[in-house]
Amino acid sequence: MPVCAAALALAAACAWMWVGASLDPEPGDGAGLAASDIVEEASPDQTNEETETVTSGGLVVTGPEEFMGSEELACLEEQVAELEEQDVDLGIVVLDLETGYSIEYNAEEQLYPASSVKAAYCAMVCEEYGGAGELSWALEECLINSSNEAYELLRDTYGLDVFGDWLEGVGATEASERAREYGYPDISAGELAEVWEEIFRYGTSGEDGSDELVGALSATNYTALGELLRDEFEVWAKPGWYPTDEYDLTSTNDAGVVFSDCGPYVIVVMTSMNSDLYGLLPLADALNAAHGALCGGSTELLYDETVAIPGY
Repeated sequence: MPVCAAALALAAACAWMWVGASLDPEPGDGAGLAASDIVEEASPDQTNEETETVTSGGLVVTGPEEFMGSEELACLEEQVAELEEQDVDLGIVVLDLETGYSIEYNAEEQLYPASSVKAAYCAMVCEEYGGAGELSWALEECLINSSNEAYELLRDTYGLDVFGDWLEGVGATEASERAREYGYPDISAGELAEVWEEIFRYGTSGEDGSDELVGALSATNYTALGELLRDEFEVWAKPGWYPTDEYDLTSTNDAGVVFSDCGPYVIVVMTSMNSDLYGLLPLADALNAAHGALCGGSTELLYDETVAIPGY
């Protein structure tokens, strides 16, 4: 059995133990480059020749032609195909913040973000108000422990109109309208990637409130990305998950910024899996390795049976 297929099978075998542990009941230091090493906003290298290719499996790749024949891309396509065979809805974006190289899959479909959207709201609070002030504890609980009660308190305090305006300003225009009415608006992987591009810009800017936000995003619990990659790299991340119930909003997502050994990149993984963060691990691993192959970094697969998500 191929390595990726074996990894996915292992994750599926373990997932039943964890489905009931969701903390998302409300519906709707390593070898990498650290954030402190970023002295100015990254911009695409205009000297790199690149092509945009749609693979037979539907991945949209922007990058050097030699990546198209890589084992890492083949592994990623295998992961995506196996999830599609299980009728899992997927939205994926990997965007290298230095070269502009990217990998996307179904990036325009609106999906339920569950608690992954809390990163966007908390970024808005920190940017617009210079931090959460007396509610800093609530912002920390909202991000680190994914507290729904803390998120509700923040929404009651700052409101939703300002959230919709902020989302529109960063490029998440479709989600912005729903966000003015609902704190968990459907959003596409592409628009969530826009949010994380802004979080990266703000988080590395030194602006008021940025350290507060980054401190929490660097220490989030329940994140597949963090548990897989934080031994190697600095990772800012916020997961979200929701189980099967009468609302029919099953969801498992993780999104953030990875400060890899070849530079920082945004990663967004949105799925309709039933509250299954362990099920994200093989896909996240394949995406990280594919980014390394795309941009000249590590391509080692890190997922094995020892990877655990404490508390989930």
